[in-house]
Amino acid sequence: MVSSYKIPPTVLCRRAKSDEPACDDSSGDLVIYEEMLEAGLRFPIPSPICSILRYFSLTPGRLAPNGWRVLLGFLALWRRVHNEDASPVAFHAAYNLTESPAPNRGWYYLAPRGGKLLTGLRSNCHSWKTHFFFVGGEWASETERALVPTRWSDAKRLEAPVLPMSQQQQLQAVRAWPDSDKDLGVLLPKEGSGAGGSSSQSPLKRKDRRAIGARLSSRSTPPSGSSGRSTPPSKAARVESTGGGSSPSVTFRASSLASTPSAEVQSSHRVASPVASPPPPVASPPLASSSATVAASEPLSLAVPSPAQSCPPRSGASARIPIRAGPMLGNPQVIREKLGRFVFPPEVTQINSLGTQKVIDTFLEALAQASTSSICLMSRAHHNIQLREENDSMQQELSAARKKIAALEAARGVSETDLVAARARVIGLETDLVTSRERATGAEAELLSTRERATRAEAELLAARERATRAEAEMEKARERASLSETELEKARERASLSEAELEKARERASLSEVELGQTRERASLRESVLAVEIQAVHDRASRAEKELSDGLADAFIDGYEELRGKISAAFPDLDLSGFVPTEAPDGDDGDSDDVEDGDEDDEDSDDAEDGDEDDEDGEDEGGSSESE
Repeated sequence: MVSSYKIPPTVLCRRAKSDEPACDDSSGDLVIYEEMLEAGLRFPIPSPICSILRYFSLTPGRLAPNGWRVLLGFLALWRRVHNEDASPVAFHAAYNLTESPAPNRGWYYLAPRGGKLLTGLRSNCHSWKTHFFFVGGEWASETERALVPTRWSDAKRLEAPVLPMSQQQQLQAVRAWPDSDKDLGVLLPKEGSGAGGSSSQSPLKRKDRRAIGARLSSRSTPPSGSSGRSTPPSKAARVESTGGGSSPSVTFRASSLASTPSAEVQSSHRVASPVASPPPPVASPPLASSSATVAASEPLSLAVPSPAQSCPPRSGASARIPIRAGPMLGNPQVIREKLGRFVFPPEVTQINSLGTQKVIDTFLEALAQASTSSICLMSRAHHNIQLREENDSMQQELSAARKKIAALEAARGVSETDLVAARARVIGLETDLVTSRERATGAEAELLSTRERATRAEAELLAARERATRAEAEMEKARERASLSETELEKARERASLSEAELEKARERASLSEVELGQTRERASLRESVLAVEIQAVHDRASRAEKELSDGLADAFIDGYEELRGKISAAFPDLDLSGFVPTEAPDGDDGDSDDVEDGDEDDEDSDDAEDGDEDDEDGEDEGGSSESE
């Protein structure tokens, strides 16, 4: 295996122990599956692959074999398109790393984003998890080995990256690349030699080796008259077939050609019926040394030759006819499958036992040439039939087109007259359209200016409303102050009424007795004088309070009016407020009211005096009566 995959001696390979699982990373070595080498991985691991593994924090052993095929194919396609290595971010934008569901949990595969990018991917990778080994040493450069994770741990869960414009264009260019160049058989032509290897042969799988060895030796044993030489088990049986110099050659490597019991062969494969003896060998030119060698273990998609290699290219109308894929008998892969199901007649077995390798080579080469020629003839015949059918359909379409042309020529005269009238109507409509557009433009300009004026008016109105609101608030405060002054005046009047009530009570007590009357009169006179002074003082204070209140109200009103007038004048400069001049009430009204109150007090004093006189008279009468008694 080391020599087959060109593993350098600086990479130290060791087999796994009997009880050592693949996930055991205690030794620090890197686990590698044999299927990864079949997919194309080579040592030392290239730097772009190490960068991508480091980007995902993924150890190489946890990526499934098909994931390695996708990774290597994408890197090869990117280098073919842009002549440079792809960055890990660009690869992540094209593929998403996803963990496999149960029961394969623990390994990861690559899911494409935005549609399938690569084709020719194998779908049957079985029993690959049991064939693994460990590598150490210089499996990558010293810098890359220190950065690639070797622990069997989960990869990072990364969101889809957002590429810059330059990398997006590069990825679009890769997606737009022809589908024929996106096949893994083209990008990785030797699945088993890989991108970094140069070997022209890859080891076959054990199943293919056993099948080929059994089929080549199951008919009969060598006759007694033979030379007695037999192909040793380690010798490879090489069969190369060339179809016209450009067909790919096939190499069969059989490590065990010993006789196998026919019962095992018949039970494991379907035995075909014997066929006639092959035609005599035809001399063929020597094989070209530059012909590609395709391993027998390659999938069918990698060994099928392109149509350009099987048949000449088409031209003209036939180039649009689709190519129908058929059994490519000249294909080395098909030959290998046929050999696996075919039981050679005794003649071929005897020739093989004699060791005449050249006869077998010539026979298979002639068979490949004849198969390729028959395929080309069949393709040409099918192509000619399609051309005839296409010619008949084109003739029918041509006759129908001629009839349509005649009808169109007849209708052209009528259409020309209608066209002239339509052109005149179109010219008139265009003139009306230009006029309408001009009017619409003028109306739009006027509407725009009107909207601007309305906006300014709304702003001014809003400012005036704010000023009026502030003036109303100030007026409300002035009213509150006036109401407080009225409350104080009302309290003074209540105190005066209380004094009058007390005076009335004193008068009532004065009539109780004559002795008390004199004293009462004295006290009453003193009290009346004091009350008169107090009442006068109260009246004076009330008058002054009313005066101050009226003056304050007038001043507040005049100040508020002046401020409001200034604000209104500023808001509406065109408004004339010269006719609105506030005037004050004359002071005579206040004097009259004071005089009236004084007159009322005088009347009360006179009434009191009259009451006193009456009391005196009553006292005198009472005194006279008492003296007479």
